[in-house]
Amino acid sequence: MASQSHPQKVVVVGAGPVGALAALYAAARGDDVELYELRGDLRDASTIPLNFTKSINLALSERGINAMRHAGQDDLVESILAGTIPMYGRMIHGEKNGKLFEKAQSYDVHGRV
Repeated sequence: MASQSHPQKVVVVGAGPVGALAALYAAARGDDVELYELRGDLRDASTIPLNFTKSINLALSERGINAMRHAGQDDLVESILAGTIPMYGRMIHGEKNGKLFEKAQSYDVHGRV
C-alpha cells in the first residue's frame, strides 16, 4: 500500500473486526493511528460493561483473511493464522413455518457463499 506524503491523525473507536482492519489500513497508509476499545478482552467473563451480555464468537473467515492480506501486513496475518482454526463456511439459523432450522453454507475459493 502506498504511503501518503502528509500522514493524517486517524482515531478509530471500536477494535472489533472492522475497526481493527480500518486501523491496520490507515497505519499501512502511513497515518498516525490511535485505536480505542471499550472492552479489555471479550473472552473475559468479567468484561460486561453497559449490559453487553450476549455471547460473542470470535471468527475469521477467508474474506477477513483476504482483507488483512491486502493491508500488506504478511507477518501479522501469519501470526494470527498460526493461532486460528480454519473456517470453511457459516451456519444459517432460522425459523420457517414455526420450526427452527439450521443450514450450512460453504464458502467458495474466494471466501463467498
